[in-house]
Amino acid sequence: MFKFQINNGVSDVTITLPSGMSEIGASYLDKITKNITPGDYYALVALIRREVASKILFAGNQKKDIVTSVVPVFVKAGKCEGSFVKDIKMGEKIIAAPTDLGLGNHVVAPDNYASIDKFLAACAEDTNAYTKCLTACKQDINHGECYFIEFKMVPVAAIHGVYATPTENEKFVNPFKPVAIVSVK
Repeated sequence: MFKFQINNGVSDVTITLPSGMSEIGASYLDKITKNITPGDYYALVALIRREVASKILFAGNQKKDIVTSVVPVFVKAGKCEGSFVKDIKMGEKIIAAPTDLGLGNHVVAPDNYASIDKFLAACAEDTNAYTKCLTACKQDINHGECYFIEFKMVPVAAIHGVYATPTENEKFVNPFKPVAIVSVK
């Protein structure tokens, strides 16, 4: 977890953001989206962005857009025919075209404090938030890289595939993977 303190004008507040995909589990996605129900043939997808927190804060202060890569993650779907979407587990990474995701409807999860908007809003009252964040980034083992979560409602047809997580028994040993040669003198 990435953490740093700000003052929101009333009290000191600790900002906490996930610094690894493993910190964004299915239980978190389930709890913050419990009040969102996709319609028939629609799916709720989490768009997980990885970026340095200070870059997000700087771009927000400058009112500039920032370009980040996104990992789409399945959350839940409404009623639909076929078993493909029904078999996707919450939290699994999906394959979807960026244009399909871009055309989806933005969905606000009120309890999602890992969104860019909530992060910027929390830091807005502290005029030194950027400096504090930058200092914390320099001290952080991951240099302040965090994961921000947004949600989109997309048609289930926009989900073209899924990256299923293999079990231990299904792990593949690639015979063509380069192997380090260690010489002992």
